[in-house]
Amino acid sequence: MPEETIQYCKKKDILIEAYSPLGSGRLSENEEVQKIAKQYDVSVQQLAIRFDLQLDTVPLPRSTSKKHMVSNVDVDFVIREEDMTKLLSIELEHVRAAIKPE
Repeated sequence: MPEETIQYCKKKDILIEAYSPLGSGRLSENEEVQKIAKQYDVSVQQLAIRFDLQLDTVPLPRSTSKKHMVSNVDVDFVIREEDMTKLLSIELEHVRAAIKPE
């Protein structure tokens, strides 16, 4: 999501929903994202949810597994600014909505 869009929505008190923030599971295929998740000792899915929260968006991960649902709410960590910048710069070919701002 472009940073300008996020800032505009914040100014207008518009809540952004990050529908399917895990890219239907495809996010876990990205090696750089895997590396960053490992640094925090979390899953790629937890990293993606925390990323969305730190962008002040509301992640709506989908899961049919109780284990994954529990894991999805265990995001009590903070992604460092330099890692947020890396995540923002990563383009994911297999994900419909890119993380990188235009």
